[in-house]
Formats: sequence, C-alpha cells, structure tokens
Amino acid sequence: MKFDFAGNAVALLGSLPTYSWKGAYEQGSINSISASDPNYATTFTATPGGNLTGASPTAMVTHTFGLAWCGTGVGEVSCAFGSNLTWDYCPDLSSGCAPDKSFAGDYPTWITAIRVNATLALNNAFLNYPVVIHHGSQGAEFTAYVTGDKILSDKYVGSGQARLYYYGDMIEAQSAIEFPCANNYPCLSYPPDPTTFGSFLTLINAIGTGIGNSAAHEASHYLATQKNQDGYGLPIVDCGLGNTAAGRVGCYNNDNFVYEFYQATGQPQDPTNPDSTGGSFFYVDIPGHPIHQEFRDDCWLQKWTIPNQTTYSVRGVPCP
Repeated sequence: MKFDFAGNAVALLGSLPTYSWKGAYEQGSINSISASDPNYATTFTATPGGNLTGASPTAMVTHTFGLAWCGTGVGEVSCAFGSNLTWDYCPDLSSGCAPDKSFAGDYPTWITAIRVNATLALNNAFLNYPVVIHHGSQGAEFTAYVTGDKILSDKYVGSGQARLYYYGDMIEAQSAIEFPCANNYPCLSYPPDPTTFGSFLTLINAIGTGIGNSAAHEASHYLATQKNQDGYGLPIVDCGLGNTAAGRVGCYNNDNFVYEFYQATGQPQDPTNPDSTGGSFFYVDIPGHPIHQEFRDDCWLQKWTIPNQTTYSVRGVPCP
C-alpha cells in the first residue's frame, strides 16, 4: 500500500523492491536501486539464500562497513573532526592548494561519479564475502569518513573509524593518470576545455576508485583488531619491501598489487621489483595486475566470515 501524509491508504504498490546480491540491483531486473541499505546485525541472522555473497547457501555472519562523506549536502554527514567537502579541483597541495575551484555547481554529476566509483571499489574489495557497504556510519562496525581536510595520507584512527582525505586522493589520482609531468605533478587546469574534458572525467573516476580502495586498505587495519576462528586478527597490513618502517613484511610472493600495500601513491608500481613503492593501481586498472586481497588475508577473511569449514583455499591454493 501507499499512504499519504495523514496515513490514509491511497494506492497499491505493484511490487516491493527486493534486494538481490548485496542489495545492488532490484531482483528480476537490471535496474540499480537507491533504497537505503538495511543495517545487518553481525550474527547468523536469517538471510535469503543463506548469505549475501550469492556464492553458496552456507549461513554466514553479515558485516556492515560504512563509507561516509563529510558535509552538509545530500547524502553527506556531519563530521566534528574534519572539514566539510567542498568538491574542489586542486592541482597541487604543495602551494597550499591554490588556486582551487569547486566543480559542485558546474558539474554536480562528477560528485555522483566519485561516490559511485568509491562505493563500487570498496564493494569489490569484499566481493566474495558477506560484507555490505552502507552509505553513512549508522549501524556500521567500520566506517571510512571522507573529509575536506587538505592532508595527503589517509589513516585508521581506531574504534572502527578511518579518515580519508579527498584532496590527498585527488593529488595521487592525478599522478596516476597524468604521470609523468613536471615535478611529478599533473598538467590539468580548471575549468576544463574541449581538449581536457575527457582527462577530467578520467580523473574523477580515478579519485572515486582511489577513495574506495583506500577505504579497503584502512579496513584492513580495523580487521587486524578482530579475531577469526583461529583467535588472531588480520595478519598482513602495510606490506611491501619498499616500506622503511620497522618490522616491514613483504606481500605474498612479492605481489604488491594488493589492498594491504603500505602506500597508495599515484606513482607506477614495477611488478618486477619487490622494493617498488608506487601505488597507482589504487586509482587505475593496471592490465594483468588487478588489485586484490593479499593471499594470507584472503584466507583469514574466509575463516572470519565462514567459520568451521574443513578446508579453505584461495584461487586453488590451500590456506595454511
């Protein structure tokens, strides 16, 4: 039934929208729906098909991760700890991010594209697991907040919260799509003209993808504080032999194209050099090297979300 503001029944609904796999599409159609995501308790609650992965009927605990955008606009949340997003284009943080120019009025669809690409990227990081990506923080056990602070490096701050910095991801995304340019900075200038409009669209997609993949990286720091059936947290965070921090650890088989790689710079990653420091794969697709979960963490995620199986494996390789 449909009801008016006074509670009177005024019409019948043809059908109720039904979530299919992870609530991405309306069941029986190809129409993406924007209904608010439900909050799932982290229990073995009854779920159609047993779980939300679509992979098997096994009962799994459903987890909810949030992606929140700080601001006062539609779909944004109030963040007392950070600056609101103003959706500027900024060519360079080294000069104080000046001149910067908001594209919110000229190209509002760019904002939508950033959010959509970020959500898709974060969702893809947990594609095979019962993890729902929620818009906002309500009911989420982990939330990545995207702020307008002019800071380069994203970070996990504890208590299931991460801070992602739009400007930092924008600067690195520019390097990822325009490298090399003078002093490693890109050559775009706002507003776009007919010769640069396509590059701006590529940049917008890269910003969103980078934010989503960075959120997945910070989620690994949260998961390191959780325990799977073996009694320990996610084992690998900030891997990569190029990391100069104490206690550095290489990524599995020296494959650095993983969410757990220690930095998401826009510089290119050399697949033949385990000491390579570039993280452009966070922002753009590198042919033959899709970003993915590190093998040991992939095994951990299976045991975290699908406990008590006899065996576990990743891409045909048995888990320890």
